[in-house]
Amino acid sequence: GEVTCLPSMARPKPPNVQLFAPPGGVKEVQLKTYQKQLKDNVRSMLDNFTAIVKSSQIEDEPCHVGDGTQSAQDAYEMSVRAANIVRAGESLMKLVSDLKEHMVLNDFPSLNESITQRKSELQQMQMKTERTLKQLRDDVSAHLHDMETAYYTSEYRHGLDDADGSESSGVQCKRMDDSSGVS
Repeated sequence: GEVTCLPSMARPKPPNVQLFAPPGGVKEVQLKTYQKQLKDNVRSMLDNFTAIVKSSQIEDEPCHVGDGTQSAQDAYEMSVRAANIVRAGESLMKLVSDLKEHMVLNDFPSLNESITQRKSELQQMQMKTERTLKQLRDDVSAHLHDMETAYYTSEYRHGLDDADGSESSGVQCKRMDDSSGVS
């Protein structure tokens, strides 16, 4: 006998691998490959699901094999088709992962924009820091000038006359009493 009760099982096609791509069109070829994989996997899922639904229908026409054998064949066909659906789903998840990786690694305009934005932020921080440092330099310079002026015009710079009439070369400070109220 001839068994004609089983419809042909659709198997997912292996992804189309291109060995070379024309220069300048690598990105377009890669995107077309992704589109083809997407269509093939979705088509495989749809075909296998449709076949499972069709094989679950009760047929009125008699088959040349026994009912037990036919049930076992139908169960095996459903499990194979379910495995094909799962395989196509896993292939789609891998495709999503590949697309994310492709976008991260090959999205140069976005990367360049991000780098340019960060560079601008860092340049603004640098200018702000330079302004702050210049202001600090000017403030320190002004305070130092005031302190130098006060020092060079004070009696501490000239020092007190020693007993022999010569000026001391060091800085002398007057000691303040604790009772003066100045701490």
